[in-house]
Amino acid sequence: MMDKIATLFSSIAVGCSHVKDINHKLTPYPSAASLFGMDRFPDQSGINRFLNRMGPEQITQLSLVFEAILDKIILFKDEEKVDLNVDATGLVVYGDKYQFAKKGYFPHQRGKEGYQLSLGTTNSEYSQILSLILDPGNISLSVRLWDTIYEVAEVLGSLERIGIVRADAIYGIGPDITGLIEQTLSFLIKGKDPRTAKRILRELDPSYDDWKRVDETTWAFDAKYVIITNCPYPVRTVLIKAIDAKGELEYRHIYTSFSLKEMNEVEVVTSFRKRIDIETIIRDDKYGLYIDNLRTKNFWGIWAYLFIACATHNLISLFRKRVLSGTGIEDLGIQTIVKKLTDIPAKFEKEQDKMRIFFPAGHELARRFIQGKQNNHKGSIFPLEKKLYN
Repeated sequence: MMDKIATLFSSIAVGCSHVKDINHKLTPYPSAASLFGMDRFPDQSGINRFLNRMGPEQITQLSLVFEAILDKIILFKDEEKVDLNVDATGLVVYGDKYQFAKKGYFPHQRGKEGYQLSLGTTNSEYSQILSLILDPGNISLSVRLWDTIYEVAEVLGSLERIGIVRADAIYGIGPDITGLIEQTLSFLIKGKDPRTAKRILRELDPSYDDWKRVDETTWAFDAKYVIITNCPYPVRTVLIKAIDAKGELEYRHIYTSFSLKEMNEVEVVTSFRKRIDIETIIRDDKYGLYIDNLRTKNFWGIWAYLFIACATHNLISLFRKRVLSGTGIEDLGIQTIVKKLTDIPAKFEKEQDKMRIFFPAGHELARRFIQGKQNNHKGSIFPLEKKLYN
C-alpha cells in the first residue's frame, strides 16, 4: 500500500494529470523510486487496481495518515489561534458509472453530475489544507460547515485554537450563524441571499455619507444588529455596495461576530476578503494538481486520491517555506512548481544523511534556485548540496 501512496504523491508533485502519465514520468526512473525504498515505481495498472479497491475502511485509515502527515509538517504549531477558511467546490464527471455521482449545484454546468468537495484551510502566506470531505453532488453544502470545523479543531487540538472562521454565502444561513455564536467562535460569513441585503437597505435607507469607501469600486455600510431567519440572536451585519464587471451596482452582506469597537465596517470587508486564499487554493489545485481529473470511478478511490493530492499541496507549502524561502522564487504558484520546477531533470548522490543534487546549468529556474540558496543560507528540510552541471 505504501508504495502506491508514494507513487501517487510523486505523480501529483511532478504534474501527472492522469494515471497513465505515471508510465512515462515515473516508471522509467528507478533511481527516483529508490528514494522511497522501492526498486521501481508501480505502473499505471497497479495504481488503478489500488484506487479501485478502496473502501470506507481504507478512507478511515488514510484520514489518519493525512492527520499524521499534518502533525509533522504543520506550519503554525506555535500560533495561539489559526484562522480558518471554509469553502466547497464541485467536481464534475463526464461519462457513466461514477459511483455515487449525482446532479447538483455546479456553476455554469447546469444538469451535470459529480461530487462536492468541502475544504478547510489555513489563512496564511503558506496555506495548508486541514480538512477535506467528499460527497455526492446533491448534498446541501451548508451541512458540512460543522464537520469541517470539528475536523480542523481535532487537528489543532481544540475549538479554542480556531481564530476567525471565514466562509462564503453557502454557509450564511441562520442555523449555522446560531451555532457559531453559541460556540463563541469569531466569524465573517457572507449572507446567503442578496435579497436580504436589499431588504435591509430599503428598511434603513442609508444616506450617501453613511457608506464608507473600501476601494475604488466598493463601499460598506454598518447596518448594526439585525434579526435573521432561524437565528434567535441579533447579528451584526455589514452591507456591501460594489460595481460589478458590467458596471452595475451589486449588493451583498456579511455577518460578523465582531463589534464596531473591534472592527469597523471597512475592516470587516477587507478582513473577509482574506478568504480569497481558499479560492486560490482550489483554482491552483485544479489546474496545478489536477484534482478534478478523477483517477477512478470508485467513490472511495476518488476520496483516497484527493487525500493524497491535498497532502501533496501541504508538502508543497512546506517546500516553499523551508526550501524556496529566500531564493527569490518562493512566490512561485503551485502550477509553476509542478509543471516547471519539479520537472527539471536532475542527478543525485546519497551520502549518509546528506544528498547532493545536480541541476542542469542551462535551466533558468534551476540557476535562480541555486543562486538564491547560495545568497541565503537558510536550512532546508534535510541537508542538501545543490550544484549545476553542463
